[in-house]
Amino acid sequence: MGISGKVAIVTGAGAGIGAALARRLAERRVRVMVADIDAESAAAAAESLGAHAVSVSGDVSDERVIQALAC
Repeated sequence: MGISGKVAIVTGAGAGIGAALARRLAERRVRVMVADIDAESAAAAAESLGAHAVSVSGDVSDERVIQALAC
């Protein structure tokens, strides 16, 4: 059983290690939710990944943000 077709939420995915992880997952046909506190970085990262990615912004230390991501 592979990861293709699964969904992943990657926090801090607007840049750095998070962006690299999101890219690797998208290459494996995982649907990626690019989450970052910086909305512009998240949107740019998601756009670079193509159809397998969407962006969300918010501070994941806020429980309300985590609850919203889970919906």
